[in-house]
Amino acid sequence: MAVVIIVMFLLALIVYRQRDRNVSDSALSNILAQWALFKCNVYAFWWGVRGPLRRALTNGALIVSAFSLVPVMLDVSAMIMGRRLVEFELPSWVQLAIIVAAVAMARHRYREWKRVNERSKLTTALRFVFREAGALNFSRCKHDAERLEKLDTFFTNVLKAFHEIYRARLDAKLNIMALTTGDLLKIQFVYPVGSTYDPKAEFAPGHGAAGVAFQDRHLVYVPAIKYRHGLAVTLPRPGEVTPRGSLPTFELKPDVYVAVDHQPYRSLLSVPIPTIDDSGYGVLNLDSDVQNAFNDADMEIADTAACALGMGIDRFRAQALK
Repeated sequence: MAVVIIVMFLLALIVYRQRDRNVSDSALSNILAQWALFKCNVYAFWWGVRGPLRRALTNGALIVSAFSLVPVMLDVSAMIMGRRLVEFELPSWVQLAIIVAAVAMARHRYREWKRVNERSKLTTALRFVFREAGALNFSRCKHDAERLEKLDTFFTNVLKAFHEIYRARLDAKLNIMALTTGDLLKIQFVYPVGSTYDPKAEFAPGHGAAGVAFQDRHLVYVPAIKYRHGLAVTLPRPGEVTPRGSLPTFELKPDVYVAVDHQPYRSLLSVPIPTIDDSGYGVLNLDSDVQNAFNDADMEIADTAACALGMGIDRFRAQALK
Protein backbone atom coordinates (compact mmCIF):
# COMPACT_ATOMS: atom_id res chain seq x y z
CA MET A 1 0.00 0.00 0.00
CA ALA A 2 2.82 2.41 0.86
CA VAL A 3 4.45 1.78 -2.51
CA VAL A 4 1.17 2.51 -4.34
CA ILE A 5 0.73 5.77 -2.44
CA ILE A 6 4.29 6.88 -3.23
CA VAL A 7 3.91 6.03 -6.93
CA MET A 8 0.61 7.93 -7.12
CA PHE A 9 2.22 10.90 -5.41
CA LEU A 10 5.07 10.96 -7.91
CA LEU A 11 2.70 10.70 -10.87
CA ALA A 12 0.61 13.54 -9.50
CA LEU A 13 3.75 15.61 -9.04
CA ILE A 14 4.83 15.04 -12.64
CA VAL A 15 1.38 16.03 -13.94
CA TYR A 16 1.40 19.10 -11.75
CA ARG A 17 4.84 20.01 -13.01
CA GLN A 18 3.59 19.94 -16.57
CA ARG A 19 0.81 22.36 -15.62
CA ASP A 20 2.88 24.60 -13.40
CA ARG A 21 6.41 25.41 -14.53
CA ASN A 22 7.21 26.91 -11.15
CA VAL A 23 8.14 23.46 -9.88
CA SER A 24 11.90 23.41 -10.34
CA ASP A 25 14.00 20.62 -11.80
CA SER A 26 16.05 20.47 -8.62
CA ALA A 27 12.96 19.79 -6.51
CA LEU A 28 11.92 16.96 -8.80
CA SER A 29 15.47 15.58 -8.75
CA ASN A 30 15.45 15.59 -4.94
CA ILE A 31 12.16 13.70 -4.88
CA LEU A 32 13.50 11.13 -7.34
CA ALA A 33 16.61 10.78 -5.19
CA GLN A 34 14.41 10.09 -2.15
CA TRP A 35 12.52 7.53 -4.22
CA ALA A 36 15.84 5.84 -5.02
CA LEU A 37 16.70 5.87 -1.32
CA PHE A 38 13.38 4.17 -0.58
CA LYS A 39 14.13 1.54 -3.25
CA CYS A 40 17.52 0.83 -1.66
CA ASN A 41 15.73 0.12 1.61
CA VAL A 42 13.37 -2.21 -0.26
CA TYR A 43 16.35 -4.02 -1.83
CA ALA A 44 17.93 -4.50 1.58
CA PHE A 45 14.68 -5.86 3.02
CA TRP A 46 13.98 -8.14 0.06
CA TRP A 47 17.47 -9.60 -0.09
CA GLY A 48 17.27 -10.16 3.64
CA VAL A 49 14.18 -12.35 3.35
CA ARG A 50 14.74 -13.99 -0.03
CA GLY A 51 17.24 -16.53 1.33
CA PRO A 52 14.80 -18.11 3.82
CA LEU A 53 11.99 -17.66 1.29
CA ARG A 54 13.96 -19.51 -1.40
CA ARG A 55 14.58 -22.42 0.96
CA ALA A 56 10.91 -22.46 1.94
CA LEU A 57 9.85 -22.52 -1.71
CA THR A 58 12.27 -25.34 -2.45
CA ASN A 59 10.89 -27.39 0.44
CA GLY A 60 7.35 -26.37 -0.56
CA ALA A 61 7.96 -27.61 -4.09
CA LEU A 62 8.83 -31.03 -2.71
CA ILE A 63 5.66 -31.07 -0.58
CA VAL A 64 3.48 -29.95 -3.49
CA SER A 65 5.04 -32.60 -5.71
CA ALA A 66 4.31 -35.26 -3.10
CA PHE A 67 0.67 -34.20 -2.73
CA SER A 68 0.23 -33.96 -6.50
CA LEU A 69 0.94 -37.69 -6.71
CA VAL A 70 -2.26 -38.46 -4.82
CA PRO A 71 -4.77 -37.58 -7.61
CA VAL A 72 -2.46 -39.17 -10.16
CA MET A 73 -2.43 -42.43 -8.21
CA LEU A 74 -6.21 -42.26 -7.83
CA ASP A 75 -6.65 -41.82 -11.60
CA VAL A 76 -4.28 -44.69 -12.32
CA SER A 77 -6.18 -46.89 -9.87
CA ALA A 78 -9.47 -45.93 -11.53
CA MET A 79 -8.12 -46.89 -14.94
CA ILE A 80 -6.92 -50.26 -13.66
CA MET A 81 -10.01 -51.12 -11.64
CA GLY A 82 -12.53 -49.62 -14.09
CA ARG A 83 -14.20 -47.34 -11.54
CA ARG A 84 -13.33 -44.30 -9.47
CA LEU A 85 -12.38 -44.89 -5.84
CA VAL A 86 -13.17 -41.33 -4.76
CA GLU A 87 -15.68 -38.94 -6.28
CA PHE A 88 -14.99 -35.29 -5.56
CA GLU A 89 -14.89 -31.95 -7.33
CA LEU A 90 -12.81 -29.04 -6.09
CA PRO A 91 -14.33 -25.54 -5.90
CA SER A 92 -13.31 -23.11 -8.62
CA TRP A 93 -11.26 -20.95 -6.27
CA VAL A 94 -9.28 -23.98 -5.10
CA GLN A 95 -8.57 -24.97 -8.71
CA LEU A 96 -7.43 -21.40 -9.44
CA ALA A 97 -5.22 -21.43 -6.35
CA ILE A 98 -3.64 -24.70 -7.47
CA ILE A 99 -2.91 -23.24 -10.92
CA VAL A 100 -1.32 -20.12 -9.40
CA ALA A 101 0.76 -22.24 -7.03
CA ALA A 102 1.86 -24.48 -9.91
CA VAL A 103 2.95 -21.45 -11.97
CA ALA A 104 4.83 -20.00 -8.98
CA MET A 105 6.57 -23.31 -8.35
CA ALA A 106 7.48 -23.66 -12.03
CA ARG A 107 8.94 -20.15 -12.05
CA HIS A 108 10.87 -20.91 -8.87
CA ARG A 109 12.26 -24.14 -10.31
CA TYR A 110 13.31 -22.30 -13.49
CA ARG A 111 15.17 -19.68 -11.43
CA GLU A 112 16.80 -22.45 -9.41
CA TRP A 113 17.89 -24.09 -12.67
CA LYS A 114 19.54 -20.83 -13.74
CA ARG A 115 21.32 -20.61 -10.39
CA VAL A 116 22.61 -24.16 -10.84
CA ASN A 117 23.89 -23.17 -14.28
CA GLU A 118 25.71 -20.18 -12.77
CA ARG A 119 27.20 -22.43 -10.10
CA SER A 120 28.49 -24.68 -12.86
CA LYS A 121 30.20 -21.69 -14.49
CA LEU A 122 31.57 -20.67 -11.10
CA THR A 123 33.01 -24.15 -10.57
CA THR A 124 34.72 -23.97 -13.96
CA ALA A 125 36.15 -20.54 -13.14
CA LEU A 126 37.41 -21.68 -9.74
CA ARG A 127 39.03 -24.78 -11.21
CA PHE A 128 40.89 -22.60 -13.69
CA VAL A 129 41.88 -20.00 -11.07
CA PHE A 130 43.18 -22.59 -8.61
CA ARG A 131 45.37 -24.05 -11.34
CA GLU A 132 46.69 -20.59 -12.17
CA ALA A 133 47.31 -19.72 -8.52
CA GLY A 134 49.05 -23.05 -7.86
CA ALA A 135 51.36 -22.47 -10.81
CA LEU A 136 52.42 -19.00 -9.66
CA ASN A 137 56.09 -18.97 -8.78
CA PHE A 138 57.67 -15.54 -8.63
CA SER A 139 60.93 -16.75 -7.05
CA ARG A 140 62.11 -18.08 -10.42
CA CYS A 141 61.76 -14.69 -12.10
CA LYS A 142 65.07 -12.91 -12.60
CA HIS A 143 63.82 -9.35 -12.80
CA ASP A 144 61.11 -7.27 -11.14
CA ALA A 145 59.58 -6.53 -14.53
CA GLU A 146 59.17 -10.24 -15.16
CA ARG A 147 57.48 -10.73 -11.78
CA LEU A 148 55.08 -7.87 -12.38
CA GLU A 149 54.27 -9.20 -15.84
CA LYS A 150 53.47 -12.59 -14.34
CA LEU A 151 51.17 -10.99 -11.75
CA ASP A 152 49.48 -8.93 -14.48
CA THR A 153 48.83 -12.09 -16.50
CA PHE A 154 47.31 -13.77 -13.46
CA PHE A 155 45.02 -10.79 -12.84
CA THR A 156 43.87 -10.77 -16.46
CA ASN A 157 43.16 -14.51 -16.40
CA VAL A 158 41.10 -14.20 -13.21
CA LEU A 159 39.07 -11.33 -14.64
CA LYS A 160 38.51 -13.27 -17.85
CA ALA A 161 37.36 -16.39 -16.00
CA PHE A 162 34.82 -14.55 -13.86
CA HIS A 163 33.67 -12.36 -16.73
CA GLU A 164 32.34 -15.51 -18.41
CA ILE A 165 29.94 -16.00 -15.49
CA TYR A 166 28.33 -12.59 -15.97
CA ARG A 167 28.69 -12.26 -19.75
CA ALA A 168 25.55 -14.06 -20.91
CA ARG A 169 23.15 -12.42 -18.43
CA LEU A 170 24.62 -9.00 -17.68
CA ASP A 171 27.58 -8.43 -19.99
CA ALA A 172 29.26 -6.86 -16.97
CA LYS A 173 32.72 -5.33 -17.17
CA LEU A 174 35.37 -5.77 -14.49
CA ASN A 175 38.26 -3.58 -13.37
CA ILE A 176 40.80 -3.53 -10.56
CA MET A 177 41.59 -0.35 -8.68
CA ALA A 178 44.93 -0.55 -6.83
CA LEU A 179 46.14 1.71 -4.04
CA THR A 180 48.95 3.82 -5.51
CA THR A 181 51.88 5.49 -3.77
CA GLY A 182 49.76 8.62 -3.36
CA ASP A 183 47.21 6.66 -1.28
CA LEU A 184 44.65 6.90 -4.06
CA LEU A 185 42.72 4.09 -5.73
CA LYS A 186 43.22 4.09 -9.50
CA ILE A 187 42.17 1.67 -12.22
CA GLN A 188 45.08 -0.58 -13.21
CA PHE A 189 43.41 -3.54 -14.97
CA VAL A 190 40.24 -3.84 -17.03
CA TYR A 191 38.36 -6.68 -18.70
CA PRO A 192 37.28 -6.99 -21.42
CA VAL A 193 40.52 -5.50 -22.64
CA GLY A 194 39.85 -2.14 -24.25
CA SER A 195 37.00 -1.14 -21.92
CA THR A 196 37.17 2.60 -21.35
CA TYR A 197 36.84 4.43 -18.04
CA ASP A 198 37.51 7.95 -16.90
CA PRO A 199 41.34 8.28 -16.79
CA LYS A 200 41.00 10.91 -14.06
CA ALA A 201 38.95 8.66 -11.77
CA GLU A 202 40.75 8.23 -8.46
CA PHE A 203 39.43 7.86 -4.93
CA ALA A 204 40.93 8.14 -1.48
CA PRO A 205 40.04 5.42 1.05
CA GLY A 206 36.60 6.19 2.42
CA HIS A 207 35.63 8.31 -0.59
CA GLY A 208 33.21 6.99 -3.20
CA ALA A 209 31.90 3.45 -3.47
CA ALA A 210 35.35 1.97 -4.14
CA GLY A 211 36.98 3.99 -1.35
CA VAL A 212 34.34 2.98 1.20
CA ALA A 213 34.64 -0.68 0.18
CA PHE A 214 38.42 -0.50 0.56
CA GLN A 215 38.40 1.27 3.93
CA ASP A 216 35.53 -0.61 5.60
CA ARG A 217 36.38 -4.02 4.07
CA HIS A 218 32.89 -4.80 2.84
CA LEU A 219 31.09 -4.81 -0.48
CA VAL A 220 29.35 -1.67 -1.68
CA TYR A 221 26.54 -1.93 -4.22
CA VAL A 222 25.10 1.08 -6.06
CA PRO A 223 21.93 -0.06 -7.92
CA ALA A 224 21.57 3.24 -9.81
CA ILE A 225 24.54 5.59 -9.98
CA LYS A 226 22.37 8.56 -10.96
CA TYR A 227 20.78 8.52 -7.50
CA ARG A 228 24.13 7.99 -5.66
CA HIS A 229 22.73 5.82 -2.85
CA GLY A 230 24.13 2.37 -2.17
CA LEU A 231 24.18 -0.63 0.13
CA ALA A 232 27.02 -1.94 2.26
CA VAL A 233 26.96 -5.74 2.07
CA THR A 234 28.67 -7.97 4.64
CA LEU A 235 29.06 -11.62 3.67
CA PRO A 236 29.57 -14.07 6.56
CA ARG A 237 32.71 -16.18 6.47
CA PRO A 238 32.65 -20.00 6.82
CA GLY A 239 31.94 -20.94 10.42
CA GLU A 240 31.10 -17.36 11.38
CA VAL A 241 28.03 -16.97 13.58
CA THR A 242 25.94 -13.86 12.84
CA PRO A 243 22.44 -12.80 13.90
CA ARG A 244 21.31 -13.82 10.39
CA GLY A 245 23.19 -17.11 10.36
CA SER A 246 24.79 -17.74 6.96
CA LEU A 247 22.90 -14.92 5.20
CA PRO A 248 24.47 -11.58 4.22
CA THR A 249 23.61 -8.37 6.01
CA PHE A 250 22.80 -5.04 4.34
CA GLU A 251 23.26 -1.47 5.49
CA LEU A 252 22.08 1.66 3.69
CA LYS A 253 24.84 4.02 2.48
CA PRO A 254 23.26 7.31 1.34
CA ASP A 255 25.20 9.36 -1.24
CA VAL A 256 28.05 6.83 -1.31
CA TYR A 257 28.61 7.13 -5.06
CA VAL A 258 30.80 9.95 -6.37
CA ALA A 259 30.28 10.84 -10.03
CA VAL A 260 33.16 11.07 -12.51
CA ASP A 261 33.31 12.62 -15.98
CA HIS A 262 33.01 9.38 -17.97
CA GLN A 263 30.49 6.84 -16.61
CA PRO A 264 29.82 4.02 -19.12
CA TYR A 265 27.61 2.12 -16.67
CA ARG A 266 24.40 2.47 -14.66
CA SER A 267 25.04 0.17 -11.68
CA LEU A 268 28.24 -0.59 -9.79
CA LEU A 269 29.50 -3.23 -7.36
CA SER A 270 32.77 -2.60 -5.48
CA VAL A 271 34.46 -5.49 -3.66
CA PRO A 272 37.59 -5.17 -1.47
CA ILE A 273 40.47 -7.48 -2.40
CA PRO A 274 41.53 -9.25 0.82
CA THR A 275 45.11 -10.07 1.76
CA ILE A 276 46.58 -12.18 4.56
CA ASP A 277 48.03 -9.20 6.46
CA ASP A 278 44.80 -7.21 5.92
CA SER A 279 46.84 -4.32 4.55
CA GLY A 280 44.68 -4.30 1.46
CA TYR A 281 45.65 -4.04 -2.17
CA GLY A 282 42.68 -2.47 -3.86
CA VAL A 283 39.14 -3.03 -5.03
CA LEU A 284 37.50 -5.18 -7.69
CA ASN A 285 34.72 -3.29 -9.48
CA LEU A 286 31.93 -4.81 -11.54
CA ASP A 287 29.70 -2.52 -13.56
CA SER A 288 26.80 -2.90 -15.97
CA ASP A 289 24.79 -0.63 -18.23
CA VAL A 290 21.68 -2.23 -16.70
CA GLN A 291 20.20 -0.48 -13.68
CA ASN A 292 20.01 -2.69 -10.56
CA ALA A 293 21.90 -5.39 -12.45
CA PHE A 294 23.38 -7.42 -9.59
CA ASN A 295 21.73 -9.62 -7.00
CA ASP A 296 22.95 -11.27 -3.81
CA ALA A 297 24.30 -14.30 -5.69
CA ASP A 298 26.35 -12.00 -7.95
CA MET A 299 27.82 -10.40 -4.84
CA GLU A 300 29.00 -13.75 -3.51
CA ILE A 301 30.58 -14.62 -6.85
CA ALA A 302 32.30 -11.22 -7.01
CA ASP A 303 33.66 -11.73 -3.49
CA THR A 304 35.06 -15.09 -4.61
CA ALA A 305 36.81 -13.38 -7.52
CA ALA A 306 38.31 -10.79 -5.15
CA CYS A 307 39.58 -13.58 -2.89
CA ALA A 308 41.22 -15.25 -5.91
CA LEU A 309 43.00 -11.99 -6.75
CA GLY A 310 44.11 -11.74 -3.12
CA MET A 311 45.70 -15.20 -3.35
CA GLY A 312 47.91 -14.00 -6.20
CA ILE A 313 48.87 -10.83 -4.35
CA ASP A 314 49.81 -12.77 -1.19
CA ARG A 315 51.98 -15.17 -3.19
CA PHE A 316 53.63 -12.26 -5.01
CA ARG A 317 54.45 -10.53 -1.73
CA ALA A 318 55.68 -13.72 -0.10
CA GLN A 319 57.98 -14.76 -2.97
CA ALA A 320 58.92 -11.67 -4.94
CA LEU A 321 59.44 -9.18 -2.11
CA LYS A 322 61.79 -11.28 0.02
